[in-house]
Amino acid sequence: MTSTNLESQTFSARPSLVHGAASRIDELRRPTITVIPWPDPVVEELGHDPRSWYVERFWLPVLGPSTVLLLRLLNDELDDHPDGTELEAVEVAGALGLSWHENVGKNSPFVRTLLRSCQFGFTRICGEGTLAVRRAVPDLPRRHLRRLPTGLQKMHAEWMRRRLSSEPPDPAAA
Repeated sequence: MTSTNLESQTFSARPSLVHGAASRIDELRRPTITVIPWPDPVVEELGHDPRSWYVERFWLPVLGPSTVLLLRLLNDELDDHPDGTELEAVEVAGALGLSWHENVGKNSPFVRTLLRSCQFGFTRICGEGTLAVRRAVPDLPRRHLRRLPTGLQKMHAEWMRRRLSSEPPDPAAA
């Protein structure tokens, strides 16, 4: 597996990354996609596994279900292949309940899911057919938190209060 140095990349989803991903999506329109880890030691230490209760509860309303499922699937694959792996695009799309054809446009559900994961800085197109994937996600930023339903905002505030205190975490969050 070819290694790409992504450690110096920042976690923010700057507009240049978003537009860059949209202009580079053709690089992923191939039968196989190479998936590699995108290390971020700080977020990996303080953040959340993409398969966690936190992501399902608080990030899902922001990212949407197909993007959360994509992150889970890609992280499952990276657990089995820590240096990276090649995945069949049609298999990945099918596992998410989405269709895939090499000649799909930018408005296809699978391409939109890939772009959304890039938009939020959880993946990055970094070469012909290569997708770098974050192994952890940060706490939900305030700008996204304000868009959640009131009940989820309150649940998040309670979760943060417990996290910052020495109280045991909510068992549902385990």
